[in-house]
Amino acid sequence: MKPIDSANIDRIMHARQILEVEVAKSLYRHFNKYFSYTLRKMVLELADRILSVPENDLNRAILRNEGCRGLLVWKRRAFQPSHAGMRRLRNISAQWTLDDFSDIIRLSGELAEVLKKDFVFWASRDQEKSKLRPEPTFMQPGKGTPIKNGGLGKEFGHRHRSTVPESKQVIRDQPYSDIRNLNSRPFPSPYKPLVRGVERFQFEPKSVIAAMDRTFGLKPEGGDVSGTTTDSIHFIQWSGTAVHVSPETLNALQLLPIVTMVSQGHHSLLECAYPLSRHGYMDYHIGYYDTLVPQAASDSIKADLRKAVGPYERDQRNKHVLVWGSGVQKQGVQLEGEEIGQFKKMTRALTAYGFCVTGGLVDYKDALNVVKTFCPPVFVAKFMSLEGEVGLSGLEQAFRKRGLR
Repeated sequence: MKPIDSANIDRIMHARQILEVEVAKSLYRHFNKYFSYTLRKMVLELADRILSVPENDLNRAILRNEGCRGLLVWKRRAFQPSHAGMRRLRNISAQWTLDDFSDIIRLSGELAEVLKKDFVFWASRDQEKSKLRPEPTFMQPGKGTPIKNGGLGKEFGHRHRSTVPESKQVIRDQPYSDIRNLNSRPFPSPYKPLVRGVERFQFEPKSVIAAMDRTFGLKPEGGDVSGTTTDSIHFIQWSGTAVHVSPETLNALQLLPIVTMVSQGHHSLLECAYPLSRHGYMDYHIGYYDTLVPQAASDSIKADLRKAVGPYERDQRNKHVLVWGSGVQKQGVQLEGEEIGQFKKMTRALTAYGFCVTGGLVDYKDALNVVKTFCPPVFVAKFMSLEGEVGLSGLEQAFRKRGLR
């Protein structure tokens, strides 16, 4: 266990951002090899349901909803966002990629919200998927029902993000999948250039996910907790049941949002893993990538998925840290050897959400209280032994070094 300063924390955050996109890309390769056939059957079922909507109704729904017409799949395949475009997309189903599967699932989620007033099937889908977005986790601050827990976190949404003005949205290729070549294709008005979630959105101060990022040395960059992941949970479950996919395989397929959206840059790994953990598909511990493996998948599937993520858990860039404070004043500790296992319980996403709900760890004393709650005595003793080095604020240490106090 060693102290780390703000500059080192920033370097660790940047390296882990790249690493976690690589985790998603590794899972993408695995899914492409083993699950494409099954996913194609499932998504064809959804595509046929979409095409069963009368042409005029579907065209109006797509045009009125940016989430429908702005999907990458239209530009990837050079099809107009419309009933006719959907028919053309259905006709090339043999060419679909994992990204196409994911986008058609996302399209289904968006359409359910638009078509629910007029179509029983879509009303049912909207009702069921909405159950997977409980308050206040998916609410912006000041909206929804305040949580009744003595006031803790009642001012949080807990999703707090804003949209970056279009003039300031900058497309970055690395480390994400490339979309510049898609944006170079001509596409008629009113359709806008494609942007990723990490380019379109920015965190605001009350985001719980951003507080978790800072606490565990992740770069706070993404679209906040992923509502699209909960839509995917529902539609994968529905379509998989419709075409008789085994429950063990369906549980593994719930990783699809991580596989596609993290590699594309729409969400970070934690933003997708948190709702998947909340709904029991995994029990993710931040930085322990073997915990991404769905708990109810078959033993053979779990073994294969562990092979896909294992090298990244052991990667030198995957430094386990605990951070408190913010900005240039942030400090922390980096864990080594057996400390990494002793720290694991504290990194459980569902647990960490609870102690980050009011903004993360403010100072060393804050961090010590959490360490005492979740870590074994030997770890606590090591952490307390560093108090002289990390127990002071960065500003206070600077003053003392200069003999000003």
